[in-house]
Amino acid sequence: MTSATCSALLASVLSLSNAPAGASPVPRGVMEVTGYGKLSLDNGSQDPVRVEVKGRKAAAIRSALSDLSSATAPDCMENLNAFTVSVLPRLGARPIYVAHEESCPTPGRVDITTGNSSQQTYKKLDCALQDAVLAALPRGRAVATRHDASHCAG
Repeated sequence: MTSATCSALLASVLSLSNAPAGASPVPRGVMEVTGYGKLSLDNGSQDPVRVEVKGRKAAAIRSALSDLSSATAPDCMENLNAFTVSVLPRLGARPIYVAHEESCPTPGRVDITTGNSSQQTYKKLDCALQDAVLAALPRGRAVATRHDASHCAG
């Protein structure tokens, strides 16, 4: 191994060890995003719009989810789902990973449940996840999710 290769390897290891702890990697599988036509404190999240997400759009969502912070997330009094990202082992199967974005101001919170039913809450530091989800949803649909995302300040 050359000294340049050793230096590059060492720099790579050091950058990983200094990286902030965040959400675990999103598993591979079929990705679905659900946005909503209506969000209401009285009636919850209604009129779901579900789409399968592939390619670059799925990669952007995976990246944003992996970048969530494990720092203490704010409490959110509204308790409404602005959108949901699900990963399934195959179409029609039960999800093995579900991320719910709460309808909260930024910094917001994302609750992630994995296949073993363990739920963890993460702090959302910017608008990357909302932007990636909105890019995956059909234009003119899921209007409440789109309106909720317009309040993102990050």
